[in-house]
Amino acid sequence: MTTALEQQPTNKPSRQSIDTLVALYNTGDLYRLIEDAKALLDVYPDTFVVWNILGAAAAQIGNEALAESAFEKTIEIEPGFADGHNNLGNILLQQQKCEQAVSAFQQAIKRQPDNSNTLNNLALALLQSDKPSEALPVLQSALNINPDCATSFLYLGDVYTKLNQSALAIQAFEHATAIDHKMANAFKSIGRMLCQQG
Repeated sequence: MTTALEQQPTNKPSRQSIDTLVALYNTGDLYRLIEDAKALLDVYPDTFVVWNILGAAAAQIGNEALAESAFEKTIEIEPGFADGHNNLGNILLQQQKCEQAVSAFQQAIKRQPDNSNTLNNLALALLQSDKPSEALPVLQSALNINPDCATSFLYLGDVYTKLNQSALAIQAFEHATAIDHKMANAFKSIGRMLCQQG
């Protein structure tokens, strides 16, 4: 007769352990999550899901170095995990490492091309890299997937602003506010554009 412990694979943590980490994340107990995740990784170092959760918690508390290394380990273990590449891109962008973020988002899109959120993230990284012409087709792709995404229209307005196309920028910002009435950045951008037009 085998016990439940003997039936448990030795190369990965139990589903309950993962669920506990997710519950800690959802309740905001991030420092405990980080401690528990590190303890799990001491035993199961090749569990990409735990590395990803660790990265997300570290990002939430502002530990960018830990988040970046955890997301890098996530995709080292599981290169096909699109969310790992997207998460890495987000933490790199947060640190103003725009070129590296662009690369990470491109890797995520290779693995999951119909993810409008990742396309928006790539467009933002391109904008912050001062490449609005490259961001434009990315946003058009995002809007083809999700035509009611206020964030896509907000970034589209930013692209048109950088391309000195004020009328198109205002249209995009207005569309963003029509979708999401609480989009303060779009309202501010409309105001700036109207003031510049004078």
